[in-house]
Amino acid sequence: MIPSRARVLRVGWIGLLVVALVLSAPSVSAKKKPRQRRYGLPVARKWAPDRKIDNRHHDYPAWDVAVPRRTAVRAVHAGRVRAVTRGGGCGRGLIIRGRDGYEYTYCHGSWVKAKKHRWVRAGQKIMLSGNTGHSTGPHLHLQIRSPGGRLLCPQPLLRRWARGRQVSPRASTSRGCAYSPDREIYRPRRAAKGSARSAAKPAKRAGGRSKRGARARERDRPRKHHGKRPAKRPKARDPKRDDKERGRRVSR
Repeated sequence: MIPSRARVLRVGWIGLLVVALVLSAPSVSAKKKPRQRRYGLPVARKWAPDRKIDNRHHDYPAWDVAVPRRTAVRAVHAGRVRAVTRGGGCGRGLIIRGRDGYEYTYCHGSWVKAKKHRWVRAGQKIMLSGNTGHSTGPHLHLQIRSPGGRLLCPQPLLRRWARGRQVSPRASTSRGCAYSPDREIYRPRRAAKGSARSAAKPAKRAGGRSKRGARARERDRPRKHHGKRPAKRPKARDPKRDDKERGRRVSR
């Protein structure tokens, strides 16, 4: 049976309507993806409450937080792993050159997951906490260094990142997060020529004597003999020379 022309047109219109409905329906891929965070905390919020975030460091800008051993440590900002440390004061840790140009150092881990020269994203697991290096207990050490070499205080940044505010390290300073704020380590590691510190060294040497110089002078000074000096041994006399001396005296 051959369908009529009206029936063919009706089926065609129904097909076009179905296609239009399918194309107009919202697809799963078209949904708006949640915005990824640029900055975040290195550990879970339960390990870093506000009272722990505000903890001062010992003697230079950095942040220490006590966490149990093998706690997951995550990158606070995306970047490339510049170096992986295996010993020394930092112990097992890594240095990440962030996308923003700042360096982020994580220390005292028990296991490092991120590899050297690899790219990590913000919030990615990079290592597990531990007690390696110069450490007295399991904790995480975090420090942020500016492109110019200046250490910055992580505490105000972490406080804002915990509240969801995406603030760059440019908003941080180097003061108020350590117990001794006047140390030289706050300044960039660049020795300026003709600085006041280098000019004061000759004056110090001329005016006073250092302990090192006193020890050197004491070492070079000849030792004194306590008590009587040992008697000198008489030289052995030559009999031929004695005969010559006698002959001269007789002739005179």
